[in-house]
Amino acid sequence: MTIDILVVAYCGWTALGETLASIARFSEPGYRLTVFENGVRNYPLTWLWNRFAEASTRDVLALCNPDILVAPGWDAEAVACFELHPDCGVVCPLSNTQLHREQLASPVPDALELEDVEALAARLHRDAAQPRFVLGADHRMTPAHCALIPRAAWSAVGGFDERVPFGGNDYDFHRRIADAGMRLAVATRTFSF
Repeated sequence: MTIDILVVAYCGWTALGETLASIARFSEPGYRLTVFENGVRNYPLTWLWNRFAEASTRDVLALCNPDILVAPGWDAEAVACFELHPDCGVVCPLSNTQLHREQLASPVPDALELEDVEALAARLHRDAAQPRFVLGADHRMTPAHCALIPRAAWSAVGGFDERVPFGGNDYDFHRRIADAGMRLAVATRTFSF
């Protein structure tokens, strides 16, 4: 499966640089990366995500916030999940969200330096307490700060609802994925935060 990554930035150059460094360092070869600076025009995210998806020719869309770090396997684990579970419509790496901490015992901290990411990723592989993929229908389990979506799933639900431009747009989309009979997943052997 081929991956198209979109990072929508808002003039946060330091954080964006770290995000891009983690993507370059920890992604499987062959991805395509687009960075869109939205600080000037401030287009609604759902509008941008839909235009990106419409223009993509890749199998999987990866939507990443400009202030996150990804860990080794963040993309490969999502592809593996899609291959093992063809009914899956969204995969997110394990994160530091409250829900992941409560329900998945996530050890992902609130802050971590890029050079410490590999050590935590190795620990997740070694001390795997969860199944490799946790699947369900609860739209809260897949936060969109780093979400991977098959283009076919995006198309099946008619894309993102552009009437929900920012807050809650991810949960609306993930709820519609679940309502369409697809499952949502967390890849527990990798992370983003």
